[in-house]
Amino acid sequence: MSTYQKPVATLIDTTAEGIYMASGDADSSGISASFTKKNEQSWGETGQTDFDVTLKGKLGKPIKLTVAFDKEITNAWGGGANCEISSPKAIFNIHSPSEKFEISVQGKIGLSVKDSSVEVRS
Repeated sequence: MSTYQKPVATLIDTTAEGIYMASGDADSSGISASFTKKNEQSWGETGQTDFDVTLKGKLGKPIKLTVAFDKEITNAWGGGANCEISSPKAIFNIHSPSEKFEISVQGKIGLSVKDSSVEVRS
């Protein structure tokens, strides 16, 4: 997560323009991710859970989406991403993120998203 930078207002008497304030283009660019459980397939104690993902914010650059689950996972894919597993986390490296996509996760039955973060990559 990036550090907030407090905006600074500067008054220049010789201009007739409005006031523009910004805190800069932070690493995350204010992108947030929300997850909706789509379906779940059970294979006994394990299975596959599919989630719809919605990204909100300034898209256009590659991102790293880190998703922490509430149970152990063994595999994950989706969103056109290369995925790394560090159970119970999945790290999706997405070169061209879209606003909506689907991810699939294999692991214990009853998986839920515990936490997530988005980092903009250059």
